Amino acid sequence: MQASPIMQSLLNAISEHASDIQAVVVHLNDTYIVDERPEQKQPGFPRLIATVRMLRKHVQSQCGTDKLLVVHSGDFLGPSRLGTFDKGRTITELLNRTQVDFCVLGNHELDHGVTALQQRLSEARFRVVMNVVGTPSGIKTEPFACWPSQQNPQVAITGIVGENAQRAFK
Repeated sequence: MQASPIMQSLLNAISEHASDIQAVVVHLNDTYIVDERPEQKQPGFPRLIATVRMLRKHVQSQCGTDKLLVVHSGDFLGPSRLGTFDKGRTITELLNRTQVDFCVLGNHELDHGVTALQQRLSEARFRVVMNVVGTPSGIKTEPFACWPSQQNPQVAITGIVGENAQRAFK
């Protein structure tokens, strides 16, 4: 995969500052579209997955360890057209392939009901962090997390959601 000029600048910066880097963070949100849509500057999941893999490999080679942290700030189960058919199963699998580490639930995570959300989160390989709203019974969340581990914290992560998400979870 050929890196764009912006991505090449990021890779160069990682190489230049590798000894000082605690984490390289990739932030995602509102991932409704699977296919690439260049006219809307939407990369699609195949390119997103390839980009994250390329970044992870580069960070590991430059820093000597995996310091790539991938976070998602919500709205992955709805309101996509695809989610209507499979209640977010495909997007959850694609987020797993993207190697998302942590997620905050957005206001559209309950578009298909609590049971569907419970099922998708049971399939997810990422952890959910939220600290300001109660979630429906059976939805496992953490108020905060330490990354890469509780024993070796480099980054503290929490999720604070807006009013729309708070209303969705009532």
